[in-house]
Amino acid sequence: MLWVGAGLLALVYAALAAFHVAYGDMNVDEGFYATATRAVWQGEMPYRDFGFTQPPLVAYVNAPMLGLTRFGLFPQRVVNGVWGLLALLLAVRLVCRRGGASAALTLAAIFTCTTGWLYFVHLGKTYALTSLLVMGMATVYVEMKPGWIKSTLLSLLVVLATACRLPAVPFLALLWLAALGEGGRPTWRRVLIAVATLACSAAIILLPFIIAAPEQTWFWTVEFHRISVPKKDWHVSWNDLVGLAPAVWLVVILAVVRRAFARPSWKQPEIAVAGAALVTLAVNLLPGGAYQEYGVPFLLPLAASALILLEPAVARYSAWGRGLTTGVLLVASVALIPAIDWSKLPPEKQTFPSALLPLSTRPYDFALPESIATARTIVRQLLPPGQPFVGPNIILAIEANRPVPRRFRMGAFSCTRDYDEKEADRLHLATFPGFDFQVRDPATPIIGLHPEIKFDYGWSMPSFEFQPPEVFALLQSYIVQDFEIMQSDRNFLLVARRSLLQGPLH
Repeated sequence: MLWVGAGLLALVYAALAAFHVAYGDMNVDEGFYATATRAVWQGEMPYRDFGFTQPPLVAYVNAPMLGLTRFGLFPQRVVNGVWGLLALLLAVRLVCRRGGASAALTLAAIFTCTTGWLYFVHLGKTYALTSLLVMGMATVYVEMKPGWIKSTLLSLLVVLATACRLPAVPFLALLWLAALGEGGRPTWRRVLIAVATLACSAAIILLPFIIAAPEQTWFWTVEFHRISVPKKDWHVSWNDLVGLAPAVWLVVILAVVRRAFARPSWKQPEIAVAGAALVTLAVNLLPGGAYQEYGVPFLLPLAASALILLEPAVARYSAWGRGLTTGVLLVASVALIPAIDWSKLPPEKQTFPSALLPLSTRPYDFALPESIATARTIVRQLLPPGQPFVGPNIILAIEANRPVPRRFRMGAFSCTRDYDEKEADRLHLATFPGFDFQVRDPATPIIGLHPEIKFDYGWSMPSFEFQPPEVFALLQSYIVQDFEIMQSDRNFLLVARRSLLQGPLH
């Protein structure tokens, strides 16, 4: 019976994964991730050759798979979906070995029905790969016996996950330190091996970027965030937090209650994993808030450890009792999201299935495949091969296989007024006069904009201060005068120079 359930669940998961690849709303960050990944495949180096606000690993891991297939929005999502699936399978394996097949099936069912998790792991960002590395860290910590092999693997995973996503550091550091303290006071031999592996791994994976471009590496991975994060208008409501993964929070609450009324074995490794996940979720989401999606990579280890901790209590249930418990969790994972505060949902979210997404997540876009295909065709027809793409909506440059100028590789986050021209150039940032020059250049046939003006270089990087209104007014007046709208929808605003339009396309 469990095998039948697992097979049906696999089919449902595959269908929902394909759905989220195709119809998840396009995120503005996906353009610069795709651009960085293509640049790496072409032999360029982040920080030395172009700006990139993330650690470098995700671009290097995704580049071979995309380079051998095709760079673009949907291929990038498929690759990230593979990492998300592997992370889920790793979590299912751990729960099956430590808590039984029934608990493992419950975990798989929860994440198949958690729309927020499916939505974010299929975006072309770092969440899926970070989930896999974090889940790998949890698996090694829980399953391996203390010793130098375990310390070595954990140290390597710390560096890999840090090189993928910096906000994962609290989880990694807590488990790394917990592993050193296993079995009483750590020996000098174990500490030295762990520290040496950490240092050697960091030297191999991260040091080349520091040597190649020390100033730029420091700016994009540390200084950029130090300046920008305090100035962002962060806010995550409790509705957003609960709606991200209602069933996971219920499982954690049940596990906490169960441990409170049982004699806990505080040496049980799942307690350390759950604690590290909760601390990291708090660091990412609670101090002033961030984006709810920042918590996605830590949901799997949290849910897996909570289900394992619950298993002794659930073991007394009959098969029907287990099935009913799983059913309640699945209903909760779907029904609680729109029930959190239906009145706050915008009209476009009050429809199925968008109502099942976390509160502030934008609704599904069923026109996305057609929209991006139309935009790609227009760019290919109007922009000759090899000619640089102009505009912040750089996912179209990837879709149409056109180059992106070095200083515009961060898409909507490429322009600055915080630095003078010389300093901006050294840091691989563009200036608004540089974009204005591109727009006024008669050789520029098309400009790829976003429908929202804030994403059309509306912010100055890294301060996130809005550009002066008169700058936009002047630019808009020129575009209105010399350009014609070719496509305007939820994702793209494509304008083409009137003097270059001819034939049926016009």
